[in-house]
Amino acid sequence: MYFRKNLSTINKYAKKAYLRKDTRKIVQKSVNILVEYYENNIQPFKDAMDDDILWIGPLQGQMIRGKKNLSDTYALEEHDLTFDVFDMQASVVYSTKQHCEVLLTFIVDTHYPDQSVIRCHQRVLLSWQHYIEHTESGKRISHDLIHSCFVSNAIPADTRDTIYPVHFTELPFSQEFSVAPSGRHITLLGKHKQQLYLLDKQIIRVQSHKRGSKIFTLDGVFESTESPSRIFSEYPDVFVRVHSMHLVNPIYVQSVRRFALLLQDGTELPIPEKKYTAVKREIAERLGISKLPKTKSREA
Repeated sequence: MYFRKNLSTINKYAKKAYLRKDTRKIVQKSVNILVEYYENNIQPFKDAMDDDILWIGPLQGQMIRGKKNLSDTYALEEHDLTFDVFDMQASVVYSTKQHCEVLLTFIVDTHYPDQSVIRCHQRVLLSWQHYIEHTESGKRISHDLIHSCFVSNAIPADTRDTIYPVHFTELPFSQEFSVAPSGRHITLLGKHKQQLYLLDKQIIRVQSHKRGSKIFTLDGVFESTESPSRIFSEYPDVFVRVHSMHLVNPIYVQSVRRFALLLQDGTELPIPEKKYTAVKREIAERLGISKLPKTKSREA
């Protein structure tokens, strides 16, 4: 018992001692690689490959070992596909002085030449290895390379299931859409050192929450450690500030009435009396219309 207790204490301090200080940099690099990858630019991914990389794809039999083999496989690939990536969350799963694992979850829409679009909820786990080299002049150079890349696509789930697919039905592994979102991506800091990579046209509104914000999108709600003020200062062309606690994406404004605004999802937000005229005018200008529809006042 004494040995186990002290071993636990040693591991605790060892983990703290070897925890990397540049994990945010690794997370940002991981996001950039994925974004470029789905822009059909795989060069950043190739540049970051370890010579002994293990790549496991989402399809049966997709397992390739070694940078040369993986690069040669990509060189043979020819396609006319384009992609849209959004609702990306990136976070550190595990980190030591020599190793860092980054998990990225996101939605990817694949556009085919016949105009059809397939949507997948994808997960990518990147395992980074830290290397230190010494040049002939004695200069110390450090860099990080991807030692393994594991890609998986989430299958549809029955809400009655928790761990095992007891109620699994033969649903398609992906969904087909006639229209896919497109637009500008914005980057925000999420909870637990996550990084959020969201599509501006998917965001409905931002609401102050504790010391950060809640981001309401078409696909769900995300939490950010950044305040509405900070988000607005970074993306003033995406949002309209209707209240000290609320930002809205003007494309989702349905109507306005005196000192209140109604969004397409049914959410009603207050507008301070002193800001009402200015907010109303700005939303109309953003939407390219002369006048916003009015909502009848609710009866008491």
